Amino acid sequence: MQLNTNPLTVPFASAYLITQAVSSQHIEFLTRLARLDGDAHEGKSLMNKECLAKNVGKKLRILPPPIFVDPIHGHEYDSDLLWILRSVKNGVATLYQGGLSYTLPLGLDHIHDYLSDSGRSDGFLRLRSQVIMRGNECFVEPLP
Repeated sequence: MQLNTNPLTVPFASAYLITQAVSSQHIEFLTRLARLDGDAHEGKSLMNKECLAKNVGKKLRILPPPIFVDPIHGHEYDSDLLWILRSVKNGVATLYQGGLSYTLPLGLDHIHDYLSDSGRSDGFLRLRSQVIMRGNECFVEPLP
């Protein structure tokens, strides 16, 4: 048997061998897993928007904690404020921080996951971005 070293056909040969070795259920599982992995690498959201939508009106905390920049002195402070999830639609979650009157539209691809909280809030939103509050503006920057 001659070994195929053509880089364009080797992956297909490997896939053929794998399909011969495992059952169709395993192939279906591996295909779904590869699709999810591809979505994560393309920056697509894996956050379940239906699950998130059930939390509209809830008080949430954000991780990592948002940074508040003092507009006068320029000092940065972590802020552990409560945010209210106002809506989830068209791929955007809208958060509102009542004490400082910030509204933050947040693409679902910025949300890594939702975690429950047995403390002072209804849960946590763990983000792939850093929320920054400066003066009258509130925005996000991607985490490194």
